[in-house]
Amino acid sequence: MHQRHIKTNPRVSVLIPMHNAEPFISSTLVSVLQEKNIAIEVVVINDKSTDRSLQKVRRFTDERVRIVDGPGEGISACINTGLAAAQGDIVMRCDADDHFPAGRIQKQVAWLDENQEYAAVCGGFSTMDASGRLVAKLATRDSAEEITEELNAGKTRTTFCSYALRRSLLQRVGEFRPYFVTAEDI
Repeated sequence: MHQRHIKTNPRVSVLIPMHNAEPFISSTLVSVLQEKNIAIEVVVINDKSTDRSLQKVRRFTDERVRIVDGPGEGISACINTGLAAAQGDIVMRCDADDHFPAGRIQKQVAWLDENQEYAAVCGGFSTMDASGRLVAKLATRDSAEEITEELNAGKTRTTFCSYALRRSLLQRVGEFRPYFVTAEDI
């Protein structure tokens, strides 16, 4: 008996804003696409790249990768375009030069599933130089910690790219403010 492949709706949308990320985008996609246990979509928002970034993304034949055209109006407008295209119940952001560690998506989704009263979860992160050497590491604690008050006070101790957020939260909050050229996640 021949079985047809049925495409399922993604549980998680990973948004990757991309502008001239040719040296990094392939390894970024490989790191995200290692997730095999959670239905994901990877939405690459090509924000008017003039290098070969787009060609590199098109080489990926994984049906979980979608490319949408960004407006070329900065990072906030680019992310807003990605949010409008997102289909998953949970949204994550991955910069075009980032790497997701193995198991990250599954672990954060499991935490949100077990903690329905929360709209988001975040973690630590590491920074690397261009050759992949560790520069700094912001470790996570072994147990969950409430940081809502810190965030409401404008304090951040991690990066937006370490968050998994319920799409319903993002819909309530609204779009990223397009007048932010950088630090749009604040």
